[in-house]
Amino acid sequence: MTWETVQKENYLAKLERQHLESSEERLKSTSSKVQSLLKIVGGFKEQEKRMSSMEAQVKYCGEVLSWIAECFSQSTLKCEREAPRVPCE
Repeated sequence: MTWETVQKENYLAKLERQHLESSEERLKSTSSKVQSLLKIVGGFKEQEKRMSSMEAQVKYCGEVLSWIAECFSQSTLKCEREAPRVPCE
């Protein structure tokens, strides 16, 4: 085996190792990005659940306030102004 052959083999082995390492690094980077996106999407789902809960609570509060206003309008302790009306969408 000649010195040039040894150098060539070392050089080719080094190139192969660099290629594998760069592929590993790209894979790790891509994996990290995918994990970040999954966390973000999971956060959106959690926000959607909380928003649905808040919508239900707001609807309930609106119904209660309407009921209170109706009770006041029907009693002898009638309020001086009309009960609030639901705004049209």
